[in-house]
Amino acid sequence: KPYLRTVAQPKWTPAPGGGPEGSILTLSTSADVIDNAAIHGPAVVAMPDGSFGMLYGAQGTGEFYDIASSPDDIGALGGAVSTDGIVWSKSYGPMLGGAVEFGVAQFPPFTPEWQLYSVVDPAIERVGTVFHVWASGFGYENVWRIGRFSGTDLFDLGPHVDGDFDTGEVLGPGPSGNFDDAGALQPSLLLEASGGHRVF
Repeated sequence: KPYLRTVAQPKWTPAPGGGPEGSILTLSTSADVIDNAAIHGPAVVAMPDGSFGMLYGAQGTGEFYDIASSPDDIGALGGAVSTDGIVWSKSYGPMLGGAVEFGVAQFPPFTPEWQLYSVVDPAIERVGTVFHVWASGFGYENVWRIGRFSGTDLFDLGPHVDGDFDTGEVLGPGPSGNFDDAGALQPSLLLEASGGHRVF
């Protein structure tokens, strides 16, 4: 993950991190953790103490559930913290493998949840000390949907906030024939002057 900074848009200047090829966050080399296969889709937010918090999409392989006969493929949210936006330290969450939020790609669909198999692509809003997070989830009936979490600890958000759909998401597939009839994913958040939200 490279880092870019700017004084006046639209010109951006690369600011190399301390990882391989100037990256600021790299794969874990440990077994049974959420991010030993891939890291992608970061979202960064200013923390109440002036530091920065990051959530990122993570992919990992390991033994997370005894019920599976083969290693589980993980799709999860990981966390990291920084004081300057360039040097980052991972901040593991309370779930299996250090996840902030969790999905297991080979786990049977026991429940009709929007993020049953994978949860990635975070978008973050902080209101005072409360964090609101929208994310892509791959879940029930093998469909991508967008759901939401909310909590005072960015790295321990707890259960998702139920939306208006049977599987708990806030945005799901559109009607048959629409551009989004196969699913919804990779949210971006727009805060309106009126205080409303738009999620794309």
